[in-house]
Amino acid sequence: MSQSYHSSAPIWNHGVFPQRIDITPVSEKSCDVKTLLDRLRFIKNKTNWGASFISGILRIPHDDFDTIRESMK
Repeated sequence: MSQSYHSSAPIWNHGVFPQRIDITPVSEKSCDVKTLLDRLRFIKNKTNWGASFISGILRIPHDDFDTIRESMK
């Protein structure tokens, strides 16, 4: 992951998102987060779990990342 940087170049059609980081995807597959809720510590409100992802750049504990990555295989 890179250091954050500012860019006004459009990346989506519905707005400008100027704060950026470069990342390398860990998988091209997805997973159903709802099946992992009981195992993910960073999601405090299991009923309103989607709110945990709204903040943009998100730091999660390594063990939660490993849980998500394993479910994406």
